[in-house]
Amino acid sequence: MEQSRLTAPTPESDAFWLATRILSVPRMPTQALAVFPGLGDDTRVSYAVNRWHGGTYEHFLVSGCGQGERTARRFTLETLQRNPFGLIRTTNVHTQVEAANTLEQCRWVAEKLSGLGLHSVGIVAPPFHLPRVFLTLLKQVREICGHWVIMVPDPVPAPPCAISPENNLTATGLAPAEFERIAVYQAKGDVATSEELDRYLRWLYQSCL
Repeated sequence: MEQSRLTAPTPESDAFWLATRILSVPRMPTQALAVFPGLGDDTRVSYAVNRWHGGTYEHFLVSGCGQGERTARRFTLETLQRNPFGLIRTTNVHTQVEAANTLEQCRWVAEKLSGLGLHSVGIVAPPFHLPRVFLTLLKQVREICGHWVIMVPDPVPAPPCAISPENNLTATGLAPAEFERIAVYQAKGDVATSEELDRYLRWLYQSCL
C-alpha cells in the first residue's frame, strides 16, 4: 500500500521542512559575504576566502570564534593572510575576532550590515549549522537593521563524515543537537520561528525574485 501524502506534522517533519525552506533559497549575487567560524573547522573560512576572491562581493565579514574552544583561532586580518587561508584581497574585509556564540556572531554581522548600508549577504556555514545561523541572523537583522535583507545560504561543501577538530564528532553526529538548539533558542527569542521565516520568505520571493 502506498504511503499517504497527508499526515499530521511532527517535530521531526517540522525540522525537515524548516531546513528545506532555508537551504532552497535561490542563489543570487549579494553585496556581502559572511562566514561563521567555529569548532576548529578551517574549511569554513578557506571556502569563504575562495568565494571572496572569485566573487563580486563588496564586503567580506569574518565573524569571531569562541575563545573558550580548544581549537579557537583569532581571525585577524594577519591570520587570514597566512596559511591555510591565503587571503589576498584585503580591502573591505571586516573581522570580529572573538565571539562567545552564534548569537554574538550574528549580532555583529547584523550591525555591520546596518552600519555599511548593505541589503544582501551570503551566509557561509556548514550544512548542519546553517539553518540555525540563518534563523539567528534573520532575527538579529530584523531587530538591528529594522528591515529584512536578502540572505543567501552558501553551505560549505564537506562530507557528512568529516571530523570536527574541536570534539571529534562528524557533522552527522552534530546535527541532532542543532535540532534541539533551534527549539530552545526559539523559545528564548534568539532564533526566528517558523512563522517568522515564512513571513521573511514571502517578502523575499515577492519583492526580490
